[in-house]
Amino acid sequence: YGYNTAGQIVYIHDTWDHSYHQMTWGGTYAYGPKLLQHYGVTVIRLVTTTPTPTIYFSPASFGFSATVGGANPPDQTLDIRNSGGGTLNWSVSDNAAWLSLNPPGGSSTGEHDVVTLSVNISGMRAGSYSATITISAPGATNTPRTVPVSLTINNPPNIPSNPSPANHATDVSVNADLSWTGGD
Repeated sequence: YGYNTAGQIVYIHDTWDHSYHQMTWGGTYAYGPKLLQHYGVTVIRLVTTTPTPTIYFSPASFGFSATVGGANPPDQTLDIRNSGGGTLNWSVSDNAAWLSLNPPGGSSTGEHDVVTLSVNISGMRAGSYSATITISAPGATNTPRTVPVSLTINNPPNIPSNPSPANHATDVSVNADLSWTGGD
């Protein structure tokens, strides 16, 4: 039923007289008229462990697109939950001024928590931008986790300043030169 490594003592609960005894490791043990040699003991130590939280998130990445001078892209959502034991106390952060996350933290015992990602393109030029969301949770088996975010901002379509004929004009004659080569 136990052992003492410092004194090399094994404590046993035997099956022959259902009593507790102790013997020195490698020594002998007298049971009535019999002298029993101790050759080996399997000692199993049962311990209680605290359940460990694990970060689960979805999706694995995000992509946004917008047009210069246009509206911000629609919000998207990040799902975070505890796929392990105990309670997952999580927080999220990002490294881009154009990206915001709400809420910045929460806790989960298995239920799904939703974080809203919002992008603000005000004052940004056309181009490709990237950011990283970091999900942290003290004590989690897999902390931190990262989620890549991409943003593509396109130039607006090129619209002629003086189209001819004018937009939405009716009853306008158009000169058209048609040509073809080949047979019939």
